[in-house]
Amino acid sequence: MFDQSANFGFLKEHPLLVWHGAGAELFVYLDAQVAMFKIRAFGDEMAKNLEAALREFAAIADALSSRAAQPTDT
Repeated sequence: MFDQSANFGFLKEHPLLVWHGAGAELFVYLDAQVAMFKIRAFGDEMAKNLEAALREFAAIADALSSRAAQPTDT
């Protein structure tokens, strides 16, 4: 159901983002408190995903920089 959301369906690799985003969209006119809860949960999940991606990027950057600093045997 939510994976077919016009606004959040493209996030299908992140099911919790789709769930909370489409849920907030669904409840925005029916129950504003539920919509606010869902959009806050969406923001929290987005922050977790961003932190994980940045940690992965930092680990790759550290590995590449330490590899570049090693002398070559040519």
